[in-house]
Amino acid sequence: CGASIQITRELQDAGVDLSATTNHGWNAAHFAAQEGHLDILRALRDWNVDLSATANDGIKAVHLAAMKGHLHILTELKAWHVDPDAE
Repeated sequence: CGASIQITRELQDAGVDLSATTNHGWNAAHFAAQEGHLDILRALRDWNVDLSATANDGIKAVHLAAMKGHLHILTELKAWHVDPDAE
């Protein structure tokens, strides 16, 4: 996972918009939550990426973490006041 955070930092340093979304509305937080990358979610939070972003199908990073059983991600998102029901 260390390589993933390093790559993420390099992308951010290069000016890549980490808030950009896919055609399905996923941003970097969706992918990090799905894969259980807490270190990346922390960095995204520090860079003001929307951790509550809703994809086109209504799914959020918190939903993906729950579906994958990433309790450590859910715990942190709750501590950061990420509301799964917020619009």
